[in-house]
Amino acid sequence: CLKKQKYYSISMSLATTMIAIFLQIITYFLFTTTASSPHGFTIDLIHRRSNASSSRVSNTQPGGSPYADTVFDTYEYLMKLQIGTPPFEIEAALDTGSELIWTQCLPCLHCYDQKAPIFDPLKSSTFKEKRCKTHDHSCPYEIVYADKSYTKGTLATETITIHSTSGEPFVMPETIIGCGGNNSGFRPSYSGIVGLSRDSLSLISQMGGAYPGFISYCFAGKGTSKINFGANAIVAGDGVVSTSMFVMTAKPGFYYLNLDAVSVGDTRIETQGTPFHSLKGNIVIDSGTPLTYFPVSYCNLVRKAVERVVTADRVSDSSRNDMLCYYSNTIEIFPMITMHFSGGADLVLDKYNMYMELNRGGVFCLAIICNNPTQVAIFGNRAQNNFLVGYDSSSLLVSFKPTDSLTPRGFTIDLIHRRSNASNSSRLSNTQLGSSPYADTVFDNSVYLMKLQVIDTGSEITWTQCLPCVHCYEQNAPIFDPSKSSTFKEKRCHDHSCPYEVDYFDKTYTKGTLATETVTIHSTSGEPFVMAKTVIGCGRNNSWFRPSFGGFVGLNWGPLSLITQMGGEYPGLMSYCFAGNGTSKISFGTNAIVGGGGVVSTTMFVTAAKPGFYYLNLDAVSVGDTRIETLGTPFHALEGNIVIDSGTTLTYFPESYCNLVRQAVEHVVPAVPAADPTGNDLLCYYSNTTEIFLVITMHFSGGADLVLDKYNMYMESYSGGLFCLAILCNNPTQEAIFGNRAHHNFLVGYDSSSLLVSFSPTDCSALWN
Repeated sequence: CLKKQKYYSISMSLATTMIAIFLQIITYFLFTTTASSPHGFTIDLIHRRSNASSSRVSNTQPGGSPYADTVFDTYEYLMKLQIGTPPFEIEAALDTGSELIWTQCLPCLHCYDQKAPIFDPLKSSTFKEKRCKTHDHSCPYEIVYADKSYTKGTLATETITIHSTSGEPFVMPETIIGCGGNNSGFRPSYSGIVGLSRDSLSLISQMGGAYPGFISYCFAGKGTSKINFGANAIVAGDGVVSTSMFVMTAKPGFYYLNLDAVSVGDTRIETQGTPFHSLKGNIVIDSGTPLTYFPVSYCNLVRKAVERVVTADRVSDSSRNDMLCYYSNTIEIFPMITMHFSGGADLVLDKYNMYMELNRGGVFCLAIICNNPTQVAIFGNRAQNNFLVGYDSSSLLVSFKPTDSLTPRGFTIDLIHRRSNASNSSRLSNTQLGSSPYADTVFDNSVYLMKLQVIDTGSEITWTQCLPCVHCYEQNAPIFDPSKSSTFKEKRCHDHSCPYEVDYFDKTYTKGTLATETVTIHSTSGEPFVMAKTVIGCGRNNSWFRPSFGGFVGLNWGPLSLITQMGGEYPGLMSYCFAGNGTSKISFGTNAIVGGGGVVSTTMFVTAAKPGFYYLNLDAVSVGDTRIETLGTPFHALEGNIVIDSGTTLTYFPESYCNLVRQAVEHVVPAVPAADPTGNDLLCYYSNTTEIFLVITMHFSGGADLVLDKYNMYMESYSGGLFCLAILCNNPTQEAIFGNRAHHNFLVGYDSSSLLVSFSPTDCSALWN
């Protein structure tokens, strides 16, 4: 029974001086407004949706969910995956209690005897050692486990390939792995370990924004099974029980649950009144540890409750781990055990989960070991067998669904004490892991400037103008000078710089090179939220942007967006509330959850053509009492037909459907039509009031009916006396867009893990005050 008590230190010599990048961040609001009763607009219709997509994750099947086969190996589960180009298959232990993905690598200084061939980086065209400020520029890592097994080597980036439900491979280029050339104490069946914790270097964290923190597995104790990621990993339906997961400052990557009690038959043993009691997490759920471990004082209470009811003869534990063992020819003599987790999640465990027969037969042992109080309590994988176990890091839930599987017999005890103790990765250097990041936004005539970087949910890359400039537009604020930052480092592609180019529909563009840099924003703890080694674009050739723009902050769910690079603690949770004037905030993490009375939510979708965009499904638009269905028009879809975007002001519909909506407005507005002074063919009328217009409602899928204020849908010119419908007719080849003017005075929340966008009617100007 492997207990991986990892005393885990990645020793990387990285720059420690962090700086805050102050980019002025834009969410293209193209109309001058005020918070309550705005008057006047300047139409400067910059239609700047980017066509480009980063090659950081090259999957072409974003509708599919990744998965991998797992194989039971005596006491642990090995995950099949491929690394390198061409793909090289390995089988590594999957471990929700570990961060790093590592494998043995040639040439070996000292490698343990491995049955399968050892990975040779020289045979892979995509292998690249990471560079650090050491004497030889390598990035060394070292993980020493409590049983004295260890792995030592260097960090590198490599392509990882696993299956997906689309049938196409799920490819993760430039994934950080450990290349272990000095490893000892592992079984020959191991090629290494796949870390699945919440930390930034784990496999799940490096999958990117489309698959943020969803994992599920179902272990039968023998044969081959699967581990699922993304939307296919959701655990729901009859019989499911769910409990909260917690983040502990000392062990931020571990999945902590709160155990309230254990019942042995009808005897309930509360943790309350013992040192084991907690309200914020007291036990780690772990796929990489077979047995369950309780602190010794509480463990003895549970053992005594078993001893009171078992009538068989005691026998000493031959594994020398002081397990509670009995002679018996049947498991039926033992009482049922129930784990009572917080929130009423009562997990009734099969006797197989809690008692195991030794290979020689006739001896059964309780699958609970008494632990040193200084070590973490662990809910091991033996107890999880025959449950579909789902992790949702966004909603902070672990779910269990009883599942009928084959029940294996026999167990080999080989207690390797291998749980790691610390996660010292400097990828995210924040010390306030319980807090939520946020940034201030300021309305600036026709755009939202975010104090730090740029807000655009329709863009991926975060970029700023950089010195020296080949061609930079005039910028009000000083331009960022990388030579003055000790943490700036250009990314290297095949020993050269990594160029990027983003061309927008309005012919503006940014060109430059990719780099890693420290990004700093506020957090609710009062301490800065520091993101070391964040990939940004350093733009040295940029054109046609406003002087107030310092660049863009990409907030879509592509792998290079700011929210994706925040790491596992903040997986895709984001909210904003725009009033059209003054200062507001954009929030990330748990502080960004939108709930309560009046909230309506709708599903977001991933489309193959634009995998990073937040697509919604618009079923209909009502103009007053007239409902115009998308059904029966080319605009109709069931899996996403309109992008919700903080970076586009107006709402854009395809021309045929747009004309139906415009005609419905024309039928009821009694005012005199007027030509659009901007030349953009907006539907405009002479009027001194919005009261002549009917309310417009957007009907999104799932019954999310968004009743929009007249201000959201009609806008007044600067000179007054002229109102225009804030909907433009779009070329059918371009995306339909639900623009930010329509979002005003809604608290808008994005939850990429649960695939939901939520709207709560809110006086945004009052909210932040």
